[in-house]
Amino acid sequence: MVVASGEDATDETLVVVTLPPEAKLVPGTQLEFTDLGTKRPHVRLPNGVRLIGRYEESVGSLLVLDVTDNGATLTGKSETRLIFAPSRGAGAKTDKTRKPRSGR
Repeated sequence: MVVASGEDATDETLVVVTLPPEAKLVPGTQLEFTDLGTKRPHVRLPNGVRLIGRYEESVGSLLVLDVTDNGATLTGKSETRLIFAPSRGAGAKTDKTRKPRSGR
């Protein structure tokens, strides 16, 4: 996330995002984040499911490493984690319309 104040000033904030296991993303998958500057940011997964998240300050720093065969290089650190809840209850929404079950 990049925050700008003025024409030339930029300040980058690294945020570690945690998604539920059922997100099942592969590298290179594009996600659509909205409302990042609010207490309840949203993400839309490729299958149309929208999750609502929350920010959490970590204890210590979360490190981002670039791992190669020769070792690892520190590329960034963060004290902020953005956690998206598993798709249970009101935390998950979908844009797809569901067909009603028949026979009941």
